[in-house]
Amino acid sequence: MKLFKQTGAYHTKTNACCQDSAAFVSIGEDTAVAAVSDGCSSSLLGHIGSAVSVRVFTELFSAIPEEKLKKFCISGRYDDELKKMVIEAIQKAIAENRAEHQLFSATLVGCICHKKRAVFIHVGDGFAARLKYRHISVVSKPENRERTNQTYFVTEPCAKQHIRITRIKSYDKLLLSTDGLSKAELNQELFEFEGIEKFLISNRENLFDDCSAVVIQSIQK
Repeated sequence: MKLFKQTGAYHTKTNACCQDSAAFVSIGEDTAVAAVSDGCSSSLLGHIGSAVSVRVFTELFSAIPEEKLKKFCISGRYDDELKKMVIEAIQKAIAENRAEHQLFSATLVGCICHKKRAVFIHVGDGFAARLKYRHISVVSKPENRERTNQTYFVTEPCAKQHIRITRIKSYDKLLLSTDGLSKAELNQELFEFEGIEKFLISNRENLFDDCSAVVIQSIQK
């Protein structure tokens, strides 16, 4: 599993910090948890919102027995439980800052992987893609509001209506990304740390958005 994070052209020119965050953790030999989050640039504390979102997501599932995580990856009967767990945990952590949630607006693309199975928990833009037998597909797509440059946030009350669950039964590699890679052509290079780095560096001046990404290699069992 590899993690990448880069400040976009706008924040670089204004000497602002990167608003995006990413985190991952391995659990035993067969399971892993990962998440990326895009902090809203127009929110004063969006960078904190994204950092809290990925931290809470990985800590939440790290504390759950591996056998239960396996069930999350396999069965849709746990969808309501997953949605409730994620939203309540992240919004509770945000509320502890004792400030309006709008200050911390952030998206979420999270994933639990067990062997070759995976379940994605997604609110807002960003995406999750799969590489399997050299074939690439987007398995969890971005969701925007009526204006394409506006999206939904896991930190806001309406997240309950916009959190999405997707499962896959097999993969060779997974790519979780905020919208910083939305203009990239999906190819096998992007499923390598060096490929992401190459794309972002070569397009640094043209990419407005920050980016955080995680590449996950399947567990061959």
